[in-house]
Amino acid sequence: MEKTIVLITGANTGVGFEAVKQFYADETPTPYHILLGGRSRDKVDQAVQRVKEELASGQARGEVEGVVIDITSDESIQELAGWVESRFGRVDVLMC
Repeated sequence: MEKTIVLITGANTGVGFEAVKQFYADETPTPYHILLGGRSRDKVDQAVQRVKEELASGQARGEVEGVVIDITSDESIQELAGWVESRFGRVDVLMC
């Protein structure tokens, strides 16, 4: 089954982090592949781990993956866009 690709920037804390958790646990027929974005690799990795710990595997239908992005940097945006294009071919939902 093809997953819906969701990219959420600034997602290692606050509203972005809560949005990741909602998509991760959502029970829609088509599961989500969530790209949890943030500027720091360490903070992104910690946030991914927190999502997985807070939502036991029985609650999760989606997948979450950390990506590094600085939305103030054109280079960072272009780099991630190229990676997403080559890996998934699209983004279905973008939250900044």
